Amino acid sequence: MKSGPEAIQNLSGAVFNKATGELRSTGWKDIKLKIWNTDEQISIPVMVSTRAADVKMFLAEMTLEDPAKIEIMTKCGPSLKRQRAGDEVSSNLIVKGLKTFGKKVQEYPHPFCVIGLGAMGLRQVIHNVRKKTDFVAFDRNDDLGGNAWHLIGNHSSKLQTEGVHYQLQYDIAYGGWSELCHIEEMGYWPNRGEIISHFNSVFDSYDCWQYCKLYTELTNMNIIPETRHFSERKYDMSWKSTRPGDDSTGIFRSSCITYYPGCLVVPHRKLWPGEENFGGQIGYGFGREFDFALVNGQDGIIIGQGAFSHENVRSFVENHGRKVYVIARHWNLMLPRMLSWWINQAIQPMGAAMVLEAMTPMYTLMGWDQWSWYSVTTNADRTLASIKQYTRWGISDILFLAVYWGKAEIFEAEVKRFKHRSVVLTNGKVLTDVDHVMKVIGFDGDFGVDRLMQTKENIGLWPNGDWRRFIISDNSAIDASRFNAMSIAPAVAMHSRVTEYFFQHPEMAYACLGSGMLPKNGADVEHGSPCYHYEPRVHITTFMTMGAYQGDLGTYDSMNTQFKKATMLVYLPIAKYVLACKEDWDHYCAMFKEQGWDKPWPKYPYTAEYVTEMLRLEEEEVGAEFAKRAEKKTQAQVQSIEMMLPSSGLSMEPARTVLRARNRNPEDTSTHSRQNWLNEGKGVKDWLIEHSKGRHAVEA
Repeated sequence: MKSGPEAIQNLSGAVFNKATGELRSTGWKDIKLKIWNTDEQISIPVMVSTRAADVKMFLAEMTLEDPAKIEIMTKCGPSLKRQRAGDEVSSNLIVKGLKTFGKKVQEYPHPFCVIGLGAMGLRQVIHNVRKKTDFVAFDRNDDLGGNAWHLIGNHSSKLQTEGVHYQLQYDIAYGGWSELCHIEEMGYWPNRGEIISHFNSVFDSYDCWQYCKLYTELTNMNIIPETRHFSERKYDMSWKSTRPGDDSTGIFRSSCITYYPGCLVVPHRKLWPGEENFGGQIGYGFGREFDFALVNGQDGIIIGQGAFSHENVRSFVENHGRKVYVIARHWNLMLPRMLSWWINQAIQPMGAAMVLEAMTPMYTLMGWDQWSWYSVTTNADRTLASIKQYTRWGISDILFLAVYWGKAEIFEAEVKRFKHRSVVLTNGKVLTDVDHVMKVIGFDGDFGVDRLMQTKENIGLWPNGDWRRFIISDNSAIDASRFNAMSIAPAVAMHSRVTEYFFQHPEMAYACLGSGMLPKNGADVEHGSPCYHYEPRVHITTFMTMGAYQGDLGTYDSMNTQFKKATMLVYLPIAKYVLACKEDWDHYCAMFKEQGWDKPWPKYPYTAEYVTEMLRLEEEEVGAEFAKRAEKKTQAQVQSIEMMLPSSGLSMEPARTVLRARNRNPEDTSTHSRQNWLNEGKGVKDWLIEHSKGRHAVEA
C-alpha cells in the first residue's frame, strides 16, 4: 500500500519509509496524559509509533498554546525524563507548559462591559454571572426590558411567540429542565408586565443586580490603544446618570464590550396633510402615546401593517373599539400562532414552501391565497419558495379573526391626507366617521450606537473590525427560503457563548477577520439603518462565517437545538397548545358576539391531527436532509482519506475527538467522563481504519 513516493506498507502491518530507512508500526495504543502538578488528565488513542513531537504539536493545536512552551515528560523512577522529539511516546506522559487541556483562555486586566438590558443583554448578564466573568452592565432606563418592553410596548402588549422560549435562564448546559418555569407560571403569551416581572425575578435569583447599573447612559468612548500586547487595549466609557435630579458622571474602564442595542429603537414619526383638521385622537401606537380607553364604540385606523400593528389591533378590540381599518403600503403575510410553535420546535430551518403550505387552514378560512402575496416567490409546482418583506412576521390569530368578523379591514394603500373625521387614501377610497388614528409606521436603528462606538463600518459583528467589541441586533425584515426560529431564548443562549469564545480565543477572531469572508456594512441614513443593522441574508452570512471559526461551539449548538425541540414538545405538547390557541380564539369570538357582530362562529382552523401531520412532515424533511448531509460528508471524508501513517495529521484525529468531547463540558472531569471521551476517540479511530483499508495498492 502506498501513500506518497516514500512510504510503503508491508503485509505485516508496518510502514517502511524509504527516505529514512525506518520501519514504523501501524498498530494503535491508548496513552495517558497528565498535566504536571495538577489532577487533570486524559487518555487518547494514538498509533504505536507516534513521536513525542506529534503529541506536542497536537496539544499546541488544540490548546492554542505556543508549542515551544510545551514539554513532554515521562516518569523515570522518582524523577522526570524529557522525551525527545523523535522518541516514540510512552504510555504514561507528564505534560509541562499547560494549565489545562482546554483551549488557552485570554485574560484581561479590566472588566467587560455589557450595554443594553433588553432580553438579549439580560441573557448575556446571566451567562456572565454563571461563568463568573468580571463585568458591569449598563442601561439608561429605570427598569429591565430595554427599548422593546420599557419604551415601545404598551400596558397591554403581549409576547407574540411562546413564553417557554423567552425565559432568561434557558440553557441546556446550566440546569437545563430544572431551571425553566412551568408554562402556567410563565404564560403561553405573557404580557408586558409579566415579562418584566420575570426578568426581575430571574435577576433576583441569580443575584445579578450587583453587576448592573440602571439609570446610566454611556455618552462617550475613549479608545486607549495597546502598546505591546492586544490585551492591553482598553476603553474608557464616560457615563452620566439619567435619574431625575441626579447629575452624577463618571468613567468606566473596560477591556471588552458587548452591545445589544435592539432592533425596535427609534419609532418613525410623520405628519400627514390635514391632521390639524381631523378633530379626533391621533397618536403613535407604542408606549403610552395613544389612549385606548377612548376607543369604546368608535372607529379608528392603524397606519402600517408590521408586527406591532397586530398588537394595536388587539388593544383596539379589547378596549371595545367598534371597527379598525389597517392601512398597509404593502399587505404583508401574517403568521398564525400555530406556525410559530411549529417553526420554533424544528431541528432544522424549515423550507418556505412548507411554511406557506401550513398556512392553508387559516388562509382558506379567510378566502385568501397565501401563494399570491407580493412577498412570495415560488417555482411552478410550489416545492421551493422564498419570502421577502420589509417587516418581521406579525404573529397572532387576532388580526385574522378581526377581519373575519368584520371588526377589521385591511386596505393596501397609503394615507393621502386627512379631513374632518375622514381619511383619504391613495387608492381613491375615503374612510368616514373615523375617530382615532394610530401610527405604527416602523422603526429605525439607533445611530447613537455608531457614534458611541465610532463606527465607520461593521465587519461582521465587530465595529471597524475590532473583535474586542460586539454589537448584536436582530433583524427587522424577512428575506429567506428557510425559517428556523421566531423565539429568542435558544438563539441568545448561543450568542452569549459566541462573544465569550472570541474574547477568550483571540487567535480565532484574527483568523476569522483574516479570511476576508465577513460582510462589511456601512450606515444607510436614508433608510434608518446604522452600521450594525444588516439585511437578513447578510446577517445569516455573518453568523455562518463566524461559526466556521468557533468549532468548539458546534456541539453546544447541536445540544441547544435538541433542547429547543424537547422543551417545546414537553411544555407545550400539540394537544395542549392547540387547545390554548382554540380557547384564546373562542374568547375573542365570544367578545365580538357580545358586541353585536353577527357572523357564523368560526372553528379554530388547526386541529391536533393536522398539527401532528405538520410535525411528521417536518421531521421527515429533517431526516431526509440529515441523511443527505451525512452521505455527502461520508463520501467527502472517504475520498480524502489516505493511508493511515504514523505522524500524519489524520492519525491524530481520534485524539482531537477526545479533546473536543472534553471541551463540551470541561467542568466534569470524572473517571466516567474521561472514559466516554476516550470511547468517542476510539470510535473515530475505528471508522478511519475501516475506510482507509484498500484505498491504495499494496507494494511488496
